[in-house]
Amino acid sequence: MVRAAPVICAAYRVVRRIEIYSVPHLPHSRTLHARSNSSMSEQLSRFSPTRRELLGTAGGLALLSAVGRAAAQSKPSTIRIVCGYAAGGTSDLLSRKVASNMPAGYANSVIVENKPGALAQLAVSYVKQQPPDGSNILSVSSVLFTLFPFIYKSLPYDAMNDFATLTAGCEVEYGYAVGPMVPASVRTIPEYIAWAKRDAKNATFATAGVLPSMVGTLLAKIGNMELVPVTYKGGAPAVLDTVAGNVPATVTTLGDLAPHLGDGKLRVLAITSDKRNPLLPTVPTFAEQGIADMVIKTYFGFFAHAKTPAELMASHSAAIRSALTKKEIVDSLAQVGMTVVPTDLKQSGELIAQDRARWASVVKRINYQPT
Repeated sequence: MVRAAPVICAAYRVVRRIEIYSVPHLPHSRTLHARSNSSMSEQLSRFSPTRRELLGTAGGLALLSAVGRAAAQSKPSTIRIVCGYAAGGTSDLLSRKVASNMPAGYANSVIVENKPGALAQLAVSYVKQQPPDGSNILSVSSVLFTLFPFIYKSLPYDAMNDFATLTAGCEVEYGYAVGPMVPASVRTIPEYIAWAKRDAKNATFATAGVLPSMVGTLLAKIGNMELVPVTYKGGAPAVLDTVAGNVPATVTTLGDLAPHLGDGKLRVLAITSDKRNPLLPTVPTFAEQGIADMVIKTYFGFFAHAKTPAELMASHSAAIRSALTKKEIVDSLAQVGMTVVPTDLKQSGELIAQDRARWASVVKRINYQPT
């Protein structure tokens, strides 16, 4: 410990001398160049580290190396969160809350840019094509990396290797809801199945994505019936058409359903979680109604180009988790049915791998084909 101080000081002198000479816009440098009574060679000699300082100190070399790495991998001044969905949706809400709650001074600005289309694949393709310098963070559902590889023959990205998960972000589950087309006496999933079987026009449901459609497919298989998905561009219009009585039922996120529950026109029969959600504490899970294998959820997470420097990935992950775990953010997300899951890089990778294995099994079992 006693001998460490000279090593550190020597290393510091080395770094300071290099900094002073190599950054001409600093006051030190202006003073240096203003001296007319010294030749350039004298200045170089004066402000260059000695051989003993540079080479004779292992600690100095290590510190120089660390400084070099930090400079090469410093955070971008502007960070763009590229959201794969339209403004106003669940993922967009999450992205904006994170952007506005990043640690003070983390970047000069953190902005959200929406790039919806092709089930968020446009956003994934965009970030993949950008330099892996940490200036672009992808905000999409984890299904693009866990489920899509098993249901689409061709993807514009490598789901296994092109991206790393910074954090799982938030867990999102789905609700199976019915509108005024369904008799008020239908209060449970078994009752709904019995009603839907009576007439083919009853057996349709509004959906706005792969996972909601898969919920209907699984329910049809379990109920030994046919359920026809009616595809919408978003969860909100799917819910509105259900409330208006144009379609009997809908499957979408709890956040999409919650604003329409007060007037009694929409009833949530079940949720796709393994436990009840605090947003809808009176709504049972599918499992509670005797229907197994209906735990279907996703993570609205944050991802980085796989070639982003490891130090930047760790820094981004920590900053996002810092924003997500603020009490006001946790509470506000809970109000739209989202549960914060602030996993670190290692935990995120493990979670995505587990989810991918689960979806591989589900898709094989039900022979799911996207509509």
